[in-house]
Amino acid sequence: MKKLFLAMMFVLAMVGVANAQTWVTANQATVAWDASTTLVDGSPVPSTDRVSYNTYLKNKKTDAVISVGNTPDTQQVVVFSVEGRYFAGVSSVRSILAADGVTVDEQFESSISWSDDPLVCKDGQAFGFRYFINPSNPKNLTH
Repeated sequence: MKKLFLAMMFVLAMVGVANAQTWVTANQATVAWDASTTLVDGSPVPSTDRVSYNTYLKNKKTDAVISVGNTPDTQQVVVFSVEGRYFAGVSSVRSILAADGVTVDEQFESSISWSDDPLVCKDGQAFGFRYFINPSNPKNLTH
């Protein structure tokens, strides 16, 4: 019985560690990621294609997803204007260019990698952002 109890405690502790995440307090933050250089089958992205990234925020409480924008860079500044806790998300967008090499003929988007998933976060460290407005300073202090 004692061994079963210890085994259960170990499993519960590991689940707790796996669900651990860091909360960063900020009114704006930079989210960064590695470039997508391959397709899901492991083959390289064709040199004639363009890869960009859609960035998102997901409200932890409501699960509402907000599109932040699209960037060709591997980082994006996100600005928070509504109080809450948020996870950052990034998807890769493959643009297949037309014969002129400029016009986008078709686009394909990957699934979104969310910052609360340790499998897609650097060193397995999931994270989120929290933005809350501070209360005003106390006034009319006396002695």
